[in-house]
Parts: sequence; C-alpha cells; structure tokens
Amino acid sequence: MNNNKYNFKVDGTTDDSFYHDIDTSNTVDGKQIHYLTNTSDVNIDSGSDAGTVYCINCTNTSISDVTLSSNGYGVNIRNSTNVSINNINSESDEMAGVSFTSVEETTLSNSTISYNDGFGILVDDNQGLTVLSGNTVNSNNGGILLKDSGNVVIKDSHITGNDQFGIELDDSTGNHIYNNYFMNENNTRFTGQTSGNTWNRTETDEDNIIGLSAQGGNFWGQPDGNGISQLNYAPDSRGILNESYTLGNGDVDYHPLAFEYPTPTPTPTPTPTIRPGPGPSEKPKTSDFSPGFAINDPAKSGLYDYYGQFIHSWMSERLTICEACNGTNLSVPVMNTGTKAWTNDDRVALFAIKDALWFGKEFYELPSGVIVMPGETYTFDVFIRNCTPGTYTPRYQMGQLFQKNPLVRSLFGEQYNTTLEISSDCGNIERHSVDLPSIDLYIDEDLKASLFAR
Repeated sequence: MNNNKYNFKVDGTTDDSFYHDIDTSNTVDGKQIHYLTNTSDVNIDSGSDAGTVYCINCTNTSISDVTLSSNGYGVNIRNSTNVSINNINSESDEMAGVSFTSVEETTLSNSTISYNDGFGILVDDNQGLTVLSGNTVNSNNGGILLKDSGNVVIKDSHITGNDQFGIELDDSTGNHIYNNYFMNENNTRFTGQTSGNTWNRTETDEDNIIGLSAQGGNFWGQPDGNGISQLNYAPDSRGILNESYTLGNGDVDYHPLAFEYPTPTPTPTPTPTIRPGPGPSEKPKTSDFSPGFAINDPAKSGLYDYYGQFIHSWMSERLTICEACNGTNLSVPVMNTGTKAWTNDDRVALFAIKDALWFGKEFYELPSGVIVMPGETYTFDVFIRNCTPGTYTPRYQMGQLFQKNPLVRSLFGEQYNTTLEISSDCGNIERHSVDLPSIDLYIDEDLKASLFAR
C-alpha cells in the first residue's frame, strides 16, 4: 500500500474485530506493518522499519524511535499491559495518532503527535495507570480524548493548535492533569458525567513547563490572548498565580501557571574601572576574547553578561554601557543540533523570554529562503534598546511561530540566559571574564538548539 491518504486500518467495536494474522511482509509506503497479537517481550525500534503498529492482547512491549504516518492509526494498543512508547512521531492518521483501549500500566513519553484528522491521543476504557508525559500534541482535529477512563496522568506536555479542543473528558473521572502548556481556542471540553479530575499537583520546587521554578497546575493560554495565564502575571519567579481557575465542568486548577512580571532590580552605580575607550567618532571594534570567541563591543547603554558554549566550559563577557544611548545590536549564533532543517516556511524563530521582552522584539524570524541544516549555525541580530537602570535577566529560546498577533508559539531547546545591568553612567567599556561549570545543551527533540558565542 503506497501513496494513499490512509494506507492501513483495522477497526471495530468488539475484541474479535482485531484478531488477525498479518505479518511484516505487508507494508505501508515501504515500511512494515507490525501487527502483534497475544505476544510478550517485543521491542519495536528504529531498526524495525515500522510504518504502523498494533498490539492486541500484548504484555511487556516497547515501541520507540519510529516515525509513523498516513494510516488509520499510527499506534493502536488494545487489551494490553505494560506497554511503553517513547520518542515516536505519529502524524496524518485518520482516527488517532496513538490509541489505547482497555490497557493497564502503559506510558507514552517524549513523542510528537500532530496533524491527525481524528484525535492526537485517544484513551478509551482505561483499566490501570496510564501516563502521558513530555509529549507534543499539536495541530490535530482533537488533541487528547479520555473516554470512560480514570487513573490517567497527563503531564509535562505541550498541547497546542488543535482544532476542536486541547483535551476532552467524556464520562471520565479520577484523572490527574498538571504541568502542561495549553494553547488552543478551546483548551477543554467535557461531555457525559465528568468531574472529580485533578488539574494540579501540590506546589513543588521543580522547574515547570514555562521554565520557572515551581510546579503546580497548567499554563492556560488562548490564541486570542485571553487565557488566564496570559491576562495575569505570577507574583514571583515560581510562576504560580495566586488565583485558581475553574474549568467548565466545575473542576478547578488551584495553581495555574503564568510568567513573572519582568520588574528590574535597582542596583547602585558601580565605580567604573577607567581605561581608554573609543572616542565619539570611533566605530566599535571587534576583540578576540579567547580562542573561538569574538564579540562586537556595543556602543550603547548597559552591563551585559553574554554567555556562550565552549567545548568544556562557559564564558561570560560583560560590557558596560550607559542608559542615555539609544540601544545596540548583539549577535546570537544558534546551532541546529536536531535532525530537521529550520526554514522560514516552518515558522522557526528565536523568541524573547521574560526580561528580554523589555529590550526589543518578541521574536526574530529566519529570513525567507534561509535553510539551517542540522549541524549548521545561523546568527540572529538581537536589538537591545535602552531601559530604566537596574538588573535584568533576559532569556532567548528557539521555537515555532503559530500566530503573530496575538503571539502563539511552541518553544523547543534550551533557554539562552544573559544578565543585563543598565547604568546611568556612560563611562568607559569595562571587560571581565568568568569561568562557569559546563552545561550540556543537547536535548532529545526533533527540533533542538544549542546557543553559543563565537
């Protein structure tokens, strides 16, 4: 079966509908159909050349590192126990990217489920603990559907841009949903007798889905900018609102997430270290700071920590410039350490996070026609404008742009952190260097980024 909108599907309302003898000599778009019945201890991975996977009455099954598309289901698990699915891509399927029916002790993690004409993830008649963790569920007709199910945990996931809903609960209760990033026109939908689900965990000191320091509930955004997490700021860097959020069925997220309001911390004006600097008519120079590292001296106001990735350590470049100037440009080279090219057509961009929004644009798009292949580097010119004297911590992160106004985005990769201190004294340029511990920037995502200074 090749080049069909949907190549292969087995469906039905009874168990007998799913018991068939289908071997791997059958293929979809050149990849094997893995149709398992009454099996145990089976591992399907990148070497299995899988195009679609069915597990009927299976135990101890592992599915990982596969890309599945254009079938009835990408993965269909039924009447099975101890099934682990990790790091898969399932897209453009008719019914669901991943479907679980009557399963126990099952996990789906670190996977991308997108562009499916039915649901991204379907959980029906869940029997035991099912954990959906660290997934990206975007641009499906419906995001996640829980039907007649309880004891499902959904956490640490981005659920964005789905047409009908982000998550629907149909006659489902006793589920635990927290630390997710919702950005859909309708984030939730409730049908049948659905209540008694938990939408947050007890506040805990772990990084949350938006990069702040405490976990609690979920981030509730909407494309029109009217989500509770967009209309309100968290009181501190923990990123948890003081107010609760009541959902349509009466369930409550008691600890919804939001960004902290970017307030600068005033600092005393330091006594500058005097040394010769450029005169009024001189252009800023480029200095070789250390092997493999060079940066243009800004001629505008502020004290910057400019961090970059070296082979074994991080370095910091500080530049002092005064408040009275109009701004400056910094070069931010970004390496594509993933497996997929970055293009403007895919809306890949560098986004300003937190304090960075005070100093320039919300995002910097790749120019039309630019293609950044895996392993290649592209340099963004980031504008830093003048601001009230104080200390700031601007951050930048790669992501995909879904909508410009209001801004709708999905971030990936590590955040690039800087420290910026605006002073009221123009003074001369002062340089420092600092060695910091090594940090590994490589992440297990299809699109991912390392940011570093040249």
